[in-house]
Amino acid sequence: MSKKNGISFDEDSIDWKPPHGESARDMIFRLKEFINQIKNKNVDKILIVTHGELIQCLRFIIRNLPNEKYSEWINMRGDVKNCQIFQFKFGDNHTQESSHILVGDHYITNTIKNFPKK
Repeated sequence: MSKKNGISFDEDSIDWKPPHGESARDMIFRLKEFINQIKNKNVDKILIVTHGELIQCLRFIIRNLPNEKYSEWINMRGDVKNCQIFQFKFGDNHTQESSHILVGDHYITNTIKNFPKK
């Protein structure tokens, strides 16, 4: 792993950890446990407020991508903007993802995709 000023150039790796932090693999494992707990609750809506890396991992899980695809996905589709809002609607056979970004005094909304459930 190459480093410059203590920062890794391999930060898009699923196993890269910042000092005293957790890797994306750790977060994915933790998020899957959290998702399973939520599935067992009888709730219609849930609000999650978190940082970008955890949202990237959540979006990765929803797409049902294998861990081997993490670096490729992060570099191509995993970009999360500062203060970006994601909305997920879970149907019986699919999940719909929308994002909302505040630009000036209005939001730009983008419905990204429907993802089939496995």
